[in-house]
Amino acid sequence: MNKRPILVAFSNQKGGVGKSTVTAVLASYFNYVKGLKVAVVDCDYPQFSLEKLRGRDLKNLEKSEYHQRLFCRQFEDGSRKAYPIVTSTPEAAAEISGKLEGDYDLIFFDLPGTVNSRGVFESVMNMDFIFTPIVKDRMVMQSSLSFVSTVQDFIGQHPEAPLKDIRLFWNRMDSRTS
Repeated sequence: MNKRPILVAFSNQKGGVGKSTVTAVLASYFNYVKGLKVAVVDCDYPQFSLEKLRGRDLKNLEKSEYHQRLFCRQFEDGSRKAYPIVTSTPEAAAEISGKLEGDYDLIFFDLPGTVNSRGVFESVMNMDFIFTPIVKDRMVMQSSLSFVSTVQDFIGQHPEAPLKDIRLFWNRMDSRTS
């Protein structure tokens, strides 16, 4: 029997707060360190930064004998394969996750920096969890709090929805500033 994976979105009303970076770091951690079966759906249309990052990494690997040797050694040691990155528009995210169900423990979604993009709000509401990175910026804070408030209102009005929780977290904090 196939079990349903946990669906986690990284979403915020603003771009440049670290959604893609956090998605890549956590996907790598859970895939390579924790041994879970992970997939990433890059819904950050049209830039698809995670897919482009993977493409740059592969091109650099092709050019460097040193990195090729490291790559081969990684698989000789029995390490896990790279997790897939699938591109999608936000409105097609539910369809993509349906195709991936059963094969993965966790599916991460990197969403665009605005809920005004078609399908973002619907995608967010079908997740199990939403993580919202915030940075020390007045506009980011105001829009993030508004976004979280809207999502929490939805959760309260639709207890049957799969969305269990939304969490904000600080990103790009500089401890040298007060």
